[in-house]
Amino acid sequence: MNGPADGEVDYKKKYRNLKRKLKFLIYEHECFQEELRKAQRKLLKVSRDKSFLLDRLLQYENVDEDSSDSDATASSDNSETEGTPKLSDTPAPKRKRSPPLGGAPSPSSLSLPPSTGFPLQASGAPSPYLSSGWGKA
Repeated sequence: MNGPADGEVDYKKKYRNLKRKLKFLIYEHECFQEELRKAQRKLLKVSRDKSFLLDRLLQYENVDEDSSDSDATASSDNSETEGTPKLSDTPAPKRKRSPPLGGAPSPSSLSLPPSTGFPLQASGAPSPYLSSGWGKA
């Protein structure tokens, strides 16, 4: 009578098997969550760097545009008799923004849960990637 009969189900064995599967699924879930956190951190860094570089590029485009326009307006100011300055025929280049992909959240809307392993920098703190000697002229 110790073992199960032919028609009986061994519930203890089923329970242990299901418990083992549950532990494995919980472990796998934690691993996927950690991978997701790492990918979100990386995406956040890359999107910050991208916006920083686009802003820098826009500044340089504005400087180039201002310097070329100032030469043209200085010569045209001498020839004009009216007090109204001439407007340039070409519109200023605008920064292009890529549309958000399908259902993907924008980087600014991503929020990371607090992690005990790797603390994130505060958004106001300068990034070590951005403090390299690029901007020195």
